Amino acid sequence: MIGRYALFGLILFACRDAGTGALRAGLEQLGVGLLWYFADVAATGAAAIFVAVQLAHRRMLGLLLLAGLVASLAAALAFMGPRPLMALAAIKMILPVFSGLIFFQRRVDESVFTVAVLTVLLVALCVSALAEPYAAYPWADTGYQSFSGAKSAVKYWWQQGVARYGGLSGDSALTAAMIVFLGALTAPRLPPTLFWALAPICGGALWLTTSKTGLIAFLVLCLLRPLIVAPAPAFGAHAVLRVLASASFATILAPPLMMLLFSTVDSETLPPLFASFADRAVTTWAAPFLVVADIDPSGLVTGCGLGCFATPMRLSERAALSTPLDNFHLTSLLMFGPAYLLFLAAAIIGLARETSRAKLALVILFNLYGLTVQAYAPSFLTMMAGYMLSGVFSEPRRASAPRSEWASSVKSAST
Repeated sequence: MIGRYALFGLILFACRDAGTGALRAGLEQLGVGLLWYFADVAATGAAAIFVAVQLAHRRMLGLLLLAGLVASLAAALAFMGPRPLMALAAIKMILPVFSGLIFFQRRVDESVFTVAVLTVLLVALCVSALAEPYAAYPWADTGYQSFSGAKSAVKYWWQQGVARYGGLSGDSALTAAMIVFLGALTAPRLPPTLFWALAPICGGALWLTTSKTGLIAFLVLCLLRPLIVAPAPAFGAHAVLRVLASASFATILAPPLMMLLFSTVDSETLPPLFASFADRAVTTWAAPFLVVADIDPSGLVTGCGLGCFATPMRLSERAALSTPLDNFHLTSLLMFGPAYLLFLAAAIIGLARETSRAKLALVILFNLYGLTVQAYAPSFLTMMAGYMLSGVFSEPRRASAPRSEWASSVKSAST
């Protein structure tokens, strides 16, 4: 039962984020805009399931995670002001992670139906991006009002002024992320011929989004796929992926190293490939930490709270201090404080018993993507953060366990 609910939530978030532009415009025109939040309602149910399972099995790491989120929400209210709308936005921001966490030892590619739906979504998203230079989508270049404030599609790349195409989602960065992670979820199950036939289509769509991170991540996915689908004993594929997944958390060290490197380099002499990294290292990554250190130094120890320097902060009393922080680990470190490093250490140790090579590959891709994306939005990326570590919050799967292990909702969390 838990497995089916998890798949249901994943399909909801995948469909919603892949078709953000078209779906949001359609729901608004039909006067049923509240249906947009149906996936968040499902995520609330996932949070309840996760809490129940962790309490039932007394999983220490899961209980510490829950306690940390509650403490972080309290810190957010203290740092950003006790505004109910901000608190609700912070809770809504973190809910999708529970839709990923309740997969436990379940894998997306175990469901043929889910893989089929995600593959159709992937193709539709790529085709819509490839067709956009020749079509005028009604949802492109338009803004809309959401729970977290006004949003609009970004159409031109600041660095070179070239068009950025978003297809169905209406946002180029979102489209790029969805292509990479839909591709990662379906890759283990797709026949080789189909995967490699789709690869150049995905690459072409990613090129039109101008997302360098997306292109690099998809190339890494193509390189990892032989390890993901190789027969279990072949080449020690599982051991290689486990080592690479654990090592990929070293990307948390990249921002401070880049800050040191680019602070001594003239950014105007850099090639376009590194210009956006230089801009982040010099102007954006350090700024939020300096703001917290200036107005409330204790926030560097306790964290400035759930939603801090993310979308919920725009609804707080300190909205004027908000600055962009497009790096997943830096944002998490700022929100949760040094305790986040302890959680990462525990998660890395937990990966030693991860049985799914597909999830290990997803860890690598997520850590790579998180270098330039905050990943607390869109919701699908937040869900992927939970999905890739879901096995850490369950008991190790026994080799002799039958496939019917998911018949019992509580028992499924311990197999």
